[in-house]
Amino acid sequence: MPRYAVLNAMRVGVRVFLGLLSWAPIAGAQKLDSLAPLNVTPLMVTAERVRTPLITSTVAVSRISREDLQALPVRNLAEALETLPGLTFLDTEGLGFDPQLSIRGFYGGGEAEYVVVLLNGRPLNAMETGLTDWDLVPIDAIEAIEVVRGGGSSLYGDAAVGGVINIITTGARRGVHGSVGGGPPGTLRTAVTVNTHWRDKRVAAWGRFRRSAGFREHASRVTTSAGSSFGLLTRRDGDVSLSSLHQWREYEEPGPLTAGELAASRTSVHPFYRFDAADESLHRLALNAHHSAGNSTEASGYLAGEIRAVQAIRTLPLSPDFVDTKQRVLNSARVLGSAQLRWSAGLLPGADALLLGTDWSAGRLKNEYYQVLMGDVASYEQGSGTPGEIDARGEGSRVAVAGFARYEINPTSATRISAGARLDWLRDLFQPELPQAGETVRSTHVALSPQVGVNIRYLNALTQQGHLFANFGQSFKAPTPDQLFDQRSIPVPFEPYRVTISNPGLHPQRGVSIEAGAYHRAGLIPNALSGSLSLTVYQLDMKDELDVDLASFRYVNIGRSRHRGLEAGLELDGPGGLSGYASYTLQAVTFQYGEHSGNALKAIPRNALTAAIQWQSR
Repeated sequence: MPRYAVLNAMRVGVRVFLGLLSWAPIAGAQKLDSLAPLNVTPLMVTAERVRTPLITSTVAVSRISREDLQALPVRNLAEALETLPGLTFLDTEGLGFDPQLSIRGFYGGGEAEYVVVLLNGRPLNAMETGLTDWDLVPIDAIEAIEVVRGGGSSLYGDAAVGGVINIITTGARRGVHGSVGGGPPGTLRTAVTVNTHWRDKRVAAWGRFRRSAGFREHASRVTTSAGSSFGLLTRRDGDVSLSSLHQWREYEEPGPLTAGELAASRTSVHPFYRFDAADESLHRLALNAHHSAGNSTEASGYLAGEIRAVQAIRTLPLSPDFVDTKQRVLNSARVLGSAQLRWSAGLLPGADALLLGTDWSAGRLKNEYYQVLMGDVASYEQGSGTPGEIDARGEGSRVAVAGFARYEINPTSATRISAGARLDWLRDLFQPELPQAGETVRSTHVALSPQVGVNIRYLNALTQQGHLFANFGQSFKAPTPDQLFDQRSIPVPFEPYRVTISNPGLHPQRGVSIEAGAYHRAGLIPNALSGSLSLTVYQLDMKDELDVDLASFRYVNIGRSRHRGLEAGLELDGPGGLSGYASYTLQAVTFQYGEHSGNALKAIPRNALTAAIQWQSR
């Protein structure tokens, strides 16, 4: 995108921002009870891993509360996230069951994720691909959603290049709540949440069931998920709880259609893809602890274990008239842990705090591929789709250990400065067994991710509050175990007559980012209308990006790109339950290497605008 277009968009955002400033009534001799009330600033727990007022954050953050979710006409997490600036989802399935996220110009295309997704602070991303099921937790069970846009590797490590999303289910309203919905084509949605106390211990549970026949042939889906949390120990200075998460899902994948096939029937399935389907399960158990000693010291941590099982049949097109279909059987087990301590350090004059912590995980996976079918249309029209002989087998592991530190200081009441870094160490091992046994393949990655940020309050009146922020940081994304070691073979008409696109020699993608923005809250009309505005501009330069090299037909580190953009969000609260919001996103992502340098990347939305006016009785 030309530089002048970005500058013009920035000028428009600044004019809107200044216009709101000039419109908002300035506090003077008015009495406090005659001023437009400002909502209490929500507290963030994902932005800097501690409870920090959103408006004083040094990074771009957004929060959706339970009240917002109840008022919004959204059915799932992806639809709720699309109301925020900077996040867009591509609906490849047609009914919202399989959304794919694009954030700050990063789009994994359903093969990888460029965002860390947390459930109550614990990572959800799958070990082998980094992907996340966006339909895991029902809206009714969510207390809040918190989003950090931009690089977060200084606190969250690998894959936090596009952002961090934390889904919070703790603290939900008491009682029993349920919902049922449905409609064509054979769609049924049910969910129930329970929040109560038993012997002074908090008990929470939720469950959901979703079924759809799909609007195309061979596109049915059934998903069942459940979660629970039980307070083992509850005290004034801390608590210990046990939580669980379970999911079972089965789905068919009808595959793509050509333009001619779409013209003939938009609901059909090509014979090549009529066997593609998956059966997955996930089970996780976690022990969580939190302790605080007044306002000076706070410690928290968790220990979690999970097992996953996947059986999936997938077709890979090799030419318009020839494809290859294989079944993958994957079983994985993983243990995750984290511990962090924050205390008022008193190292420098002014209010300060030091955060120290560590994250670690260790997981193993067993992988098998079975040949299902290979050939032309006639072969697939006559084939049964039953898996045949085993094609490949192997076992692998990933161990990740990280330590992080962050120091924040308030040298004045209007200034907050934070600086920190995280050191990540990842080791991957893979032992091939079939088609032939071989030596263990190793891959080790080390990454240092520093970040420094500042937040300055430029206005503090009875009806208005305004803050400017800026930060500089580095982030990274390590290659996934699938990108390093996946054994799926691809037949080729030359020796060795089968290749794999995985590459154990890959190293992490790395990025350097700088961003700046503002948060402004104002009472616009006394006792009637208040609002908040957020504005962010950013630039991120990535290098060593992973892509498939068509010459060697395998993953290599060849890419460089520049991500620029503007994100603006406006929220209004009016009288009698009337409210509204608007968000605008401008993304300009360009190649920075080769003959296509300066060209825009495909599949990245350039402009995105979301707005709504809503009313809710109170």
